[in-house]
Amino acid sequence: MQLINSRTNHWSSLAILAHEVGHHINGHALDITMYLGGVVEAKSLENQRKQELEADEFAGFVLARLGADLNSALAFTEVLKEKDDTYDTYPSKSKGVNAVRKGFNKAGGNSSVANTNNAPTEYTRKNTNMSVEEYINRGIERRDSNNYNGAISDFSAAIRIKPDYDFAYFQRAYAKDELKDYYGAIEDYSKSLELNPDYVNAYNNRVNAKDNLKDYNGAINDFSKAIELNPDYVNRGISKEDLGDLNGACSDWRKAVSLGDKEAAQWVRDQCN
Repeated sequence: MQLINSRTNHWSSLAILAHEVGHHINGHALDITMYLGGVVEAKSLENQRKQELEADEFAGFVLARLGADLNSALAFTEVLKEKDDTYDTYPSKSKGVNAVRKGFNKAGGNSSVANTNNAPTEYTRKNTNMSVEEYINRGIERRDSNNYNGAISDFSAAIRIKPDYDFAYFQRAYAKDELKDYYGAIEDYSKSLELNPDYVNAYNNRVNAKDNLKDYNGAINDFSKAIELNPDYVNRGISKEDLGDLNGACSDWRKAVSLGDKEAAQWVRDQCN
């Protein structure tokens, strides 16, 4: 940071610090920790560049809040290069500049730290003690925006407040599933089912996680329990087929046909004698 300051100005070190905080605010630090621990796969280069731009945007917002003008907020980008960033983890200079501008404008331009009336909701909390439902709702919004690590952070906060909330475990499992953290997803689906043994969707989703880990017997057991609660013979038949039990699969598909499932009729025609 001293080298950058010598080539630009004192705002640059603050911008870099704000950039790193931005990674934490957006849940990127959790992603790095999970990756280094071997929990999830490495992000694609495109997603890494997206995360860097989100952190740049946050830096622009913070510097505007601290009273920097736009040129000062952009000073640290002078050390960046304009380039083809297709195979790089950090985006081109022009993209970084645009991200900083975006954050700067969200803060209302050249404002002082005392002026907090127009802070955008994505950078502030409604209060210092968010409710369980507020964490859940924000977590769902983040998950739907593909910010799975941010979503996990919110669902975890909800669980800390209400450790017996089955829906929070289910939602966190869903987000882990999207990150291909199948073991973590199964753990949370299982906790959700421990709290609510009739949670059909938790059984169905745990089936998918077990399938991805090639635990076909475990998937069939979950399907069987889900079927007790809400019949779905087609998918259990598919799991039996994956296991090599075509006779068992056909039995399930015929049962589904008897219940009026037209999709199952196609499976019977194609796979069963």
